[in-house]
Amino acid sequence: MKFLRIIWVVPLDDRITKLGEGDINIPIADYIHHISRLALVCYFLPCYADEVVTKKAQLMGDTRLQPCVSEISGMSKVVWLPYSPDAIVVSEMLSLSRFPGSDTAEHVQHDWSPRRYLQLALERLKRECLLDILVGFETEFILLQNIVDEHGYDTYVPIETSAYCQTTGFDTVADVIRDMCTVLQAHGHQQVLHCHGESANGQYEIVTGYGDALTQADDFILRKELIQHVARTHGLVVSFLPKLFQDQAGTASHVHISLVPTSDTDRVELDDHGLSIHLSRFIAGLIDNMQALVLLTAGSPNSSKRLLDGAWAGSWSCWGFDNKEAPLRVIDRNHVEYKAFDGTVNPYLAMTAILCAGLDGISRGQCAPGPVTGDPSVLDSKPVTCTRLPQSLDESILFFSENRTRMETDGSGMISEWYRAVCSDGGIPKKALDEFLHDFCATKEAEAEYFSSKSFEEEVDILRLRY
Repeated sequence: MKFLRIIWVVPLDDRITKLGEGDINIPIADYIHHISRLALVCYFLPCYADEVVTKKAQLMGDTRLQPCVSEISGMSKVVWLPYSPDAIVVSEMLSLSRFPGSDTAEHVQHDWSPRRYLQLALERLKRECLLDILVGFETEFILLQNIVDEHGYDTYVPIETSAYCQTTGFDTVADVIRDMCTVLQAHGHQQVLHCHGESANGQYEIVTGYGDALTQADDFILRKELIQHVARTHGLVVSFLPKLFQDQAGTASHVHISLVPTSDTDRVELDDHGLSIHLSRFIAGLIDNMQALVLLTAGSPNSSKRLLDGAWAGSWSCWGFDNKEAPLRVIDRNHVEYKAFDGTVNPYLAMTAILCAGLDGISRGQCAPGPVTGDPSVLDSKPVTCTRLPQSLDESILFFSENRTRMETDGSGMISEWYRAVCSDGGIPKKALDEFLHDFCATKEAEAEYFSSKSFEEEVDILRLRY
């Protein structure tokens, strides 16, 4: 191996390597202990440019990056790139902590580390609720050919235009998809359950197996890197943009969730709808906070364009048994699919938000409202909890702000649980989380303002290859 590529994850989307500034190549020797510096000014960059839109003093200085180490094996999960002399690894964000009155210093997880937020939320779920969470992802993407037109401009055309799961379409891309699945399993050590063609032109889905939330978040990043790497070797381009074509289905990354009691018991308490009581309360919290949750799970300027009525995307905050128009599709009494999740997210922040929304329902002891049957957008009578999800980034930011107001008024809501999860018991200082959420929202506001004057076509041209 010639180089190890340390992949860093920024809050505004998944991999900072989308622009290249975070893909730091270092010699492989002693990689586990290698610590690289990166300026904090890179941390809150909007998706449209390398432009600092927050002027807070916290952006001065730098952070440190170190390959993540498994708590089980004590080793980093290094993924070898099959068509390159390099390998990739997900990194952790560190800061240098000095002890008062001493010259001694050590590297510790940074107070702005999304991966640390997820770790702390998982610890709270286990400690206070006696629950573990298992998750798995459906990774959708669109395969494009880069064609230079007669004027010398790059154009991007879907590799094929077949219908959903059509055999002839799959034949066109069989070699590419086969290579992707092989690489994910052999190099990425990820279990591929199945793959198939989706509805939009050139759109495919790869479904991978269940695992613990932190490992799955790491693998979410590595999986996208490997999918794009394989596509490039076939002369193709991959886009995870949620709405690439205005008149076709969107592209998502649905997440499947199961709650597992940590105590040994054969008894499963059920609610009135046949759900496990833990999942019922978890779903109640997701529904109650979903309008705010979307900023973290589908929060790009393009994401809301996928969340349309009648598009199998789930555009109203509700749940249903195997209901493809509900954002929460219950598979069985302890398994739910959350659909308002796409490939533009930071997986650590998104899973932290999902956990904290669910914790809100569990802590209040409320059970899920009644299930919705059919398309909620056409129902004459909807449950009072069934509300329209944000239809723009501006709306997502507004609902997120209102959720924070709930914390300040009565101590309820997703953001309130976020503070409890990461700031208690010697965790992250409240001031640090205040600053993080302030700058996160400020950057989102800048994105919303920038794209407010752009047409759909202009938006896609800017974001097609960013995600």
